[in-house]
Amino acid sequence: PDLTMNDPAKQHGSGNVTYGTISTLDESPIVPGLLWAGTDDGNVQVTKDGGKTWTNVRDKIPGHPGYWVSRVEPSHLGAGTAYVSVTGLRNDDFRPFLWKTTDFGQTWTSIAGNLPKESINVVREDPRNADLLFVGTDLGVYVTLDGGKMWSKLKGSPLMGGAAGGR
Repeated sequence: PDLTMNDPAKQHGSGNVTYGTISTLDESPIVPGLLWAGTDDGNVQVTKDGGKTWTNVRDKIPGHPGYWVSRVEPSHLGAGTAYVSVTGLRNDDFRPFLWKTTDFGQTWTSIAGNLPKESINVVREDPRNADLLFVGTDLGVYVTLDGGKMWSKLKGSPLMGGAAGGR
């Protein structure tokens, strides 16, 4: 089915953004048929049966402003665990929006911690350590070793625009 809000008022808008599309889709690396989808109009959908039935968990995410879902990252370690990032860039809202669920989207916890006021484009979980997460924004890459309580900016890499990394 259509996984978006399907709001005709937001479709075919002016500018370079037309709403009503899936912006992120990923399958669990540990449970075949467990799929997560995010849309550019804020929906977060999950299916456990390969897409036959979908559940919209958007309203269960506390503080979700209804913005563009930039990434849904299913966990490599927990079947019911996933991460969601939302970007407010197109609404001139640069707050970091980042949540985690461990029960297939029934409850969510913010893991934005001390992330700076930068729109989040992507979140990734380490395949072997669920406490090791990475976030990418337009201005940098951040890492946490404690599941999102404290974030640090990666610095010093030539790829990150920093110093030559110890040369």
